[in-house]
Amino acid sequence: MREFYTHVLGFRELAAEPDHVRLDADGVEIVLRADPPFGDMEFRDFINQLKGNMRGMGTSLHFEVEDVDARFVDLLEGLEHRSD
Repeated sequence: MREFYTHVLGFRELAAEPDHVRLDADGVEIVLRADPPFGDMEFRDFINQLKGNMRGMGTSLHFEVEDVDARFVDLLEGLEHRSD
């Protein structure tokens, strides 16, 4: 998922640890945290809390751009370069 934010959206990675990553989205800092390992008994209470409150469901990021079509072309070009 981290590659989506860095390669597709073009966010700059500021720091990364096994449980989170910090990204710069053109001056806005975003921190993405990993969910705990679901098989680990240490996180049983956390898993039970998630059952009725799916973490991340409905989460969205909204960005204002001046030219949506031009930004879309930029994103597609980034994907093409990634496959090289």
